[in-house]
Amino acid sequence: MSLAHERDNSGLFARWLPMRLLLFFYSLFAAFAQACDERPLRVYVSDWPPYMRLETPGEVPPQVTGIDARILKAVMAHAGCRFEWVEMPVERASKALRSGQMDVMMAASRIPSRESWARFSRPYRDEVIELVGDLGAAPRDSWLGLVNTNLRIMAPRSGWYGPAYEAARVPLIKAGRLVFMEDYDAGVAMLKAGRVDLVMGDSHALRDSSRRVGLVLSRPVLAPHRAPVHFMYSRRSVDRAVVQRLDASIQALHENGTLERLQVDVLP
Repeated sequence: MSLAHERDNSGLFARWLPMRLLLFFYSLFAAFAQACDERPLRVYVSDWPPYMRLETPGEVPPQVTGIDARILKAVMAHAGCRFEWVEMPVERASKALRSGQMDVMMAASRIPSRESWARFSRPYRDEVIELVGDLGAAPRDSWLGLVNTNLRIMAPRSGWYGPAYEAARVPLIKAGRLVFMEDYDAGVAMLKAGRVDLVMGDSHALRDSSRRVGLVLSRPVLAPHRAPVHFMYSRRSVDRAVVQRLDASIQALHENGTLERLQVDVLP
């Protein structure tokens, strides 16, 4: 009788276990769906062509086009996530991401100093950082080699542009060689006016600005820095399950060629 009772219990357990697993996986899916559906993910946006273009800066809600905007829309749609654009200055947006008042920033470099307060997607495209001048600009050996020259360099105020630039940034500032630009059009306009000798930034953004300003840029003065970029999420407001779901969509859109097609207008 005891043995028969044990066999009965084991059969009941065998039927009970798959149901428990089914409920477990359903709860995971439900948690993800809740995290995506209970409120839209707040995505930082600014006017940064060709990656983000604001049709009318200051408009609420922002009407956004551009390479990164198209990629983000495609990834969110594939994952079934809602989102909304939030326009603000980049320094304020970085603080908001740390505090959980902003959820997503695009085109982010994954560096150790950000890991404590941010999560990162898998890469969704590469960026190329160049230092360029007018057509008379001569090639140089290294960022540090520029410290003791008389060249005036303009660069974006914030962001990560590779370890070689980061190592030279403070020495260049102390030497009076480096100043910061508010946007790419302003930097290229300063170069055209002869106020600076070189401008550093994203290759496609620089050349997009050069067409508007009317200046033909040189080939890179230093070897370009190429690296992947990611969606950067706030650890305070974006759950790991949401990141994993969006990663699955990035991978799927990469494999079917969608991500590459959405980048077509950044090609030279």
